[in-house]
Amino acid sequence: MNSKDNEITTLPKLLEIINLKGSIVTADAMYCQKDSCKQITKAGADYVLALKRNHIVRLP
Repeated sequence: MNSKDNEITTLPKLLEIINLKGSIVTADAMYCQKDSCKQITKAGADYVLALKRNHIVRLP
């Protein structure tokens, strides 16, 4: 990891190396990123995300 990495930038890298097929991925509001959700579903998993009331977004 370099000094510019943080939890949001590290998540896609982590999702690439874990076999997610058939899993349910849970995450808090920090990870409500469209790209992360797409990556999770493309890997054959589902997701449950905790959203903050003031940060509701449309996810795929």
